[in-house]
Amino acid sequence: MSSPQENAIKLLSDLKIDLANPVDPFQIAEKLLEKPVVFQDVDGFDGMLLTVDDQSVIIINKLIREEGRARFTCAHEIGHFVLTSHKREGVRCTEDDIAKLDKKKRLEYEANEFASELLIPSKTFREIIDGREPSKELIEELSGRFGTTLTATAWKYVTLCELSCALVISKDSKKVWCAKSEYFSPYIELDQSVWDGTQAYKFFRGKSVPGEFREVYAELWVGGKGIGDDTKILELSIPQPFYNQVLTILWFEQDLEDLEYESDENYDDEFGGYLKKKWND
Repeated sequence: MSSPQENAIKLLSDLKIDLANPVDPFQIAEKLLEKPVVFQDVDGFDGMLLTVDDQSVIIINKLIREEGRARFTCAHEIGHFVLTSHKREGVRCTEDDIAKLDKKKRLEYEANEFASELLIPSKTFREIIDGREPSKELIEELSGRFGTTLTATAWKYVTLCELSCALVISKDSKKVWCAKSEYFSPYIELDQSVWDGTQAYKFFRGKSVPGEFREVYAELWVGGKGIGDDTKILELSIPQPFYNQVLTILWFEQDLEDLEYESDENYDDEFGGYLKKKWND
């Protein structure tokens, strides 16, 4: 069975979509369903795939504030339509279904993976970010290039970058969701309060937050092997006041294993730790 990402790639290819410009999910939906997307003032959901007698229509809540979020919602509903195991008479998707990438909700998670690949094709994205370090300016640039929210864009960056990075979403002073690059090994405990000493904490206390990375103690965000009392991590927090939440990118600019070796005073060998590093590699 093809993955959600593979289905999105195939759809873009079949429809001969020009990836030099932002992908238009509303146009794609109209081609697939043979009817335009309906925007309505609805309560209780952001998007819906409604199917009656083999006829389907996508309904989007017209009160959605951000264009990027409306676009992602539409792409999410296209995912429910395209992914064969998802077809049901009516699929109602709330803000949480679309905004939170919860693997426990398999169908919603797969629809989000599909939407991410449809709007932000990985091949194109990798070519753009190749060798570029994370920054608020880069995430904003990519968000504009692909017509996606900062959240969706930061998630894609963290997923595809070759750095030790993670994305944390904190809402109402609590960490509610995270994603990591394959190079980020520490764990992040969710459903816990944002700690004093972080840049995100400042936002929830009504203070200004710098628009660049700042060094903080890693243990305020993460735990696990190699995280000591003095271990530092770079934090970039981007406030989203309308949602009372903060997007936080965490970045170990120096390899965490190198930090661990430097702080390990009880280990030594005639090769200066080289054997230990090679063994762990």
